[in-house]
Order: sequence, then C-alpha cells, then structure tokens
Amino acid sequence: MYEKGEGTEKNFDKAFYWFNKAAEKGDEIAMYNVGECYELGNGVGKDENKAFKYYKKSAKRGDLDAKFLLGYCYVNGVGTEINREKGFEFYKDAAGKKDMVGHFYDHGIISGVDKEMAMDLYKMAAKGGNICAQKRLSYLYEQMEITELIYK
Repeated sequence: MYEKGEGTEKNFDKAFYWFNKAAEKGDEIAMYNVGECYELGNGVGKDENKAFKYYKKSAKRGDLDAKFLLGYCYVNGVGTEINREKGFEFYKDAAGKKDMVGHFYDHGIISGVDKEMAMDLYKMAAKGGNICAQKRLSYLYEQMEITELIYK
C-alpha cells in the first residue's frame, strides 16, 4: 500500500518499515521487498550487499522473483562477485522466466550462441504470456526472414 500509494499517500519509509516487520516473521515476499528497497534506496539507504542478502533469503524460501533477481545479481555483480554460471542456474530455476535463459543462449553469455535453444526457451516463456519473450521471438523470426531473403 505505502510503496505504491494505494489507498494512502506513497511513503517508502513506512513501506520499508512494514516489509521489514513481515520479513522478520519469515515472509519470503516481504524479504524480497526489503531487498528491493535496499537495491533501489526506497525508504532506506541504498545498499546492494543487503539487497543481495535479502534476495538470497527470499529465494531460499522459494520466491521465484527473488531467484530471478538473485540470478541477475550474480550475472551483474550486484552485492556479490560476478558468477555467471551461478546466475544462470538461478535464472533456470526461476520458473516462468525462461526468456532470460533464452537470452543467455541467444547471446552466448554462458556457452556458445545457440539460436535454436534460445527460440525454444523464448517460445515456452511466450506461451506463458511473457511479453519480453514474445518480442524477442518476433525479432528472431524477423531476422530469419531477412536472412532467407538475402541468401535466396
């Protein structure tokens, strides 16, 4: 409520206070929200190390968004050292986030470029309603058509 100003005025300090209270009680979504507050500096001083810590706690309790962001933290060195392999594992584990794993194959971030695997993963995510995957898949199909026209 306070974070988005729903039914009250937006107040990041109060949002952080209540997220933190719930996180102390073991709520994984609140842990994720506390991590996000630390990452963005909403209601608390910006601290990527603490953000990483809270994302990790939330991910251990099964929160898929936290797993996704933990993957992001490892890949980009947010609050931790860069570890692309570990980040890739968290991305893979974050169900419904197959567009990021597809991105890895599409751009050869972990292994070599594998457009077929990327397309398969984008298709799975797109079928699940993932708009980013739908756009990326559309772009890849367009590139394939252009390539076919050039080489005919």
